[in-house]
Amino acid sequence: MAATCRASETTTGLHPKLLAPVSPSGDPLTPASFSPTSSIAAEGVQPHLGLKLEAHRRWNASLPVGLLWSVERVEINVTRSDVDNGLVFVLEVFLSLPSSRLPVSKPSSNEERVSAAAAARPTFRVERRFSDFEELRRSVSSCVSMERQCSCQYCLAFVEYIRFSATQPRGLVKRFAGEHKRKQVLQTFINDFVAMGQRRVVKTGKRKCQAQQLVPNVLGEFLLQGAMH
Repeated sequence: MAATCRASETTTGLHPKLLAPVSPSGDPLTPASFSPTSSIAAEGVQPHLGLKLEAHRRWNASLPVGLLWSVERVEINVTRSDVDNGLVFVLEVFLSLPSSRLPVSKPSSNEERVSAAAAARPTFRVERRFSDFEELRRSVSSCVSMERQCSCQYCLAFVEYIRFSATQPRGLVKRFAGEHKRKQVLQTFINDFVAMGQRRVVKTGKRKCQAQQLVPNVLGEFLLQGAMH
């Protein structure tokens, strides 16, 4: 039986202005079919990040190949208030540079300082609300739960984390935690998800684990939509 994942009856669309898809040049795309209140529909899965199927396909094609595996870390140091006085978290995404196999000369002290300064700056920034993190959690849960017989370590790691980890965007944190605590929880959560998403696990048996393809796409979209340099 083909694995399926039904969309939740109640879905929360991500903020349309912040989460518009982007072209390879970085310009926002505004296709007529884009709707922030609809769901992604990928092969056999319907996570909750707000895109229709056709928009998702165009958007997914524009994502840099291997983006998730280039993420070194994500920091949340700054917040701001939007026009509705809601709290917006600024994610600073640091990408690791690919290492060259060619022999290089020893860098000068000035080059080392320039390199260190560049490494201290995030590659890009993106803004997200607490509800966006909640939606990401639901979407990843949908991906790893679509095959109930899948017992690979990739899926099990996410299932156990979503069920038992205390550092997650849940209602208690949203209601009772202060701004600093929420930043800590969300930073830990997104870095844990990135680290787990970067893993590759060989699955035994005939069935291929679709989550190992779907989860990196969902995480890459979450980190890239509306990116600001």
